[in-house]
Amino acid sequence: MAEHENVLEGPVEQIVYQLSEDEFAQGYEHFLRQNKKAYLGLGIMAFMLLFFMNIKVFSPRSSDFTDYLQFNVAVILAVGISLYLLRKLALYNTKKNLRASPFHNANLAASWNVEALAIQSETGFQRYDWLKFRMWTQDDKIFTLFFGPHLFITLPKRVFTGDQQASLKAHLEKANVPLVKLMPF
Repeated sequence: MAEHENVLEGPVEQIVYQLSEDEFAQGYEHFLRQNKKAYLGLGIMAFMLLFFMNIKVFSPRSSDFTDYLQFNVAVILAVGISLYLLRKLALYNTKKNLRASPFHNANLAASWNVEALAIQSETGFQRYDWLKFRMWTQDDKIFTLFFGPHLFITLPKRVFTGDQQASLKAHLEKANVPLVKLMPF
């Protein structure tokens, strides 16, 4: 589609883009890193795993601290490496799923005004009212807007002007959409 018509009324800002696999995967990583409850649950599970494994392996009369320390370090490393590999696998599968989707290499247009954000493609458009967004985040390459529990919109910063970035942030702030701080990994 060469020309994108405005699907919103009034003055609008618009960007036209193709979302790369890396940008889509980065948006998915934002989705994974915004869920603080999952991190809390994972921490509790890891603590319980260590606690019960220590009870099973070591008797109360064990006095060899070195064995105790080596065992716990090995378990923590095994869990950490497993989680790292699972994250890498999830990002690989995200890219693979994008290649199989109708949005792969699709020409997209994002338009916004005071009322809403709209995403338009060759197959149609979807309108998202600002007040319905749950939260948003950003890094140096993308904006990620969270609409539903498992619905996020990735917008690449490479196609924004500085004024357009400021406009998008102003609309999100005006609608009281919270800027979420992502978990570190």
